[in-house]
Amino acid sequence: MPFETYATQMSKIFLVLDKDPNEKLSGKQKIRKFLKGIQTRDPELIAAKTVVAHDYAEDFIDACAYYSGEVSRLCGPAMVERARTCG
Repeated sequence: MPFETYATQMSKIFLVLDKDPNEKLSGKQKIRKFLKGIQTRDPELIAAKTVVAHDYAEDFIDACAYYSGEVSRLCGPAMVERARTCG
């Protein structure tokens, strides 16, 4: 699944959960779930996940923006071989 699709789906899920005080997640919980769903073997994207965990630990919107930028930077102009591992 492309990263942008994943990020959009996670955003929608979090918006639904935010409507119910009993289901609402903290910023840290959102980031943990967000990062858990990102599967990559690319060392630079793994490093970007670490940055998200440390620098955006409570801000889902900024975490998505940062990681999306990294995916675009690393995978946008990528060769076919590398594109298979990005995301």
